[in-house]
Amino acid sequence: MRVLCIETSSPAGGVAITEDGILCAELIVNSTETYSRRLLASVESLFAQLNLGWNDLGGIAVCTGPGSFTGIRIGIATAKGLALALGSGLTGVSSLDALAVNASGLDENAVIAPVMDAKRGQIYTALYEFHPDAEPFRLCEPMAIKPDVISSLFPSDRRVFVLGNGIHLLNAPELQSRNRKIIFLPEQFSFIRPWTLGLLAHQRNGFEHGCDIDSIDAMYLRPSDAELNRKV
Repeated sequence: MRVLCIETSSPAGGVAITEDGILCAELIVNSTETYSRRLLASVESLFAQLNLGWNDLGGIAVCTGPGSFTGIRIGIATAKGLALALGSGLTGVSSLDALAVNASGLDENAVIAPVMDAKRGQIYTALYEFHPDAEPFRLCEPMAIKPDVISSLFPSDRRVFVLGNGIHLLNAPELQSRNRKIIFLPEQFSFIRPWTLGLLAHQRNGFEHGCDIDSIDAMYLRPSDAELNRKV
């Protein structure tokens, strides 16, 4: 199945097209311009590269967060609209799941901890392990926590690969002094690749329910800034 992948949870998001979980083409744009202005133009650019059209799609995989509240809303709304118009399958994938894929294959016995900057002095994270030829297995549910809490989640008897744009919020020297098995991956591992949404959707048979619009919800994990400001 040919799948359009939409990742708008981070500033460096983008789109990709996969076929049976294999990357066909991908476009990533790190821009201050809102996704509402560049998202569909990016898709059209991919179509032009691959000589495809909207009717060549069999499904759409969209990132459901956590991440940018506005970006997530734009991505999900666009994906739902396209799925309804095309009558295609639709599935959602967590940004943390997709980010964890970046560290797959490094050590199948290790724990992977994607860390995203949640603003307001918090991080989004979850723990994963990978098995050969399988999707990431969550060891705990995604959460929004204070950075200094994360060390309590890490096992002491396994290597832990930490990656993501929230690493700068962690006290890396202190964490590594407590646990020498913690390894902070370099910046090139910190960006969500849009095509991994198609990979995970394929591994999970994410389109078996067809165009189930109501099942796709945003994963925010914390109140928005607007909601927090109203409470002040």
